[in-house]
Amino acid sequence: MNHQDTEFPLISVIIPVYNYGRYLREAVDSALRQTYPTYEVILINDGSTDETEKIAFSYGSRIRYHLQKHQGLGASKNQGVRLANGEYITFLDADDIWPEKRLEALMVPFLDNAAVEMTFGRLRSFFSPEFAAKKENHPPSPNEPIGGICPGAMLIKKASFLKVGYFKSEWKVTEFLDWYLKAKELNLKTIWIEDLVLHRRLHENNNTFVHRGQLSSEFARALKTSLQRRAIKDPSINFDENSR
Repeated sequence: MNHQDTEFPLISVIIPVYNYGRYLREAVDSALRQTYPTYEVILINDGSTDETEKIAFSYGSRIRYHLQKHQGLGASKNQGVRLANGEYITFLDADDIWPEKRLEALMVPFLDNAAVEMTFGRLRSFFSPEFAAKKENHPPSPNEPIGGICPGAMLIKKASFLKVGYFKSEWKVTEFLDWYLKAKELNLKTIWIEDLVLHRRLHENNNTFVHRGQLSSEFARALKTSLQRRAIKDPSINFDENSR
């Protein structure tokens, strides 16, 4: 990057965690290794009962720490947004890992074009060692990086995030899909980059794996709700209320 440090706006990195202490240090360390010069790390402990708090305290002033009663992933992310001081926000799940130039790569389009509101990069999934022997229980993971429509692969202006609105906490699995569909409806100026920006860990306690029984129904409901919103705004869209 050729810009001076004084031109770099603050990014707030939000890490929600609930009983992922066994992975947390790798996640936080990957956030603190970022080459981008101005960012803060906010860790939201969603009522964990494991060693999460001890690990968080070990970082001292290098991170901001918030403890709350267990409310779920969407509510934890929302609290992080409320606490964020940055002009830009981004999310890192406590079981995932970032490449060290992740923030830098995703910020470039914003620095080059003030109209950009949201950027996404690519992700690569990997099996956590203790899960490798059971990986037949999980859908196969592609070896090559894929486009990452998920919070861990996104960087967004805080004002643009708030324009879309907070995550709905009632969703068990698809809170981000519901939010992303709203963002699409608002036509946020979005740039996709080819850089790898997320290593997504696959393990038996992944949220989508634990709640896999609700995945299909929530996915269908999110799409139907989006279509309903679009039909209200555009009467030319023929929406059948009884469609599935």
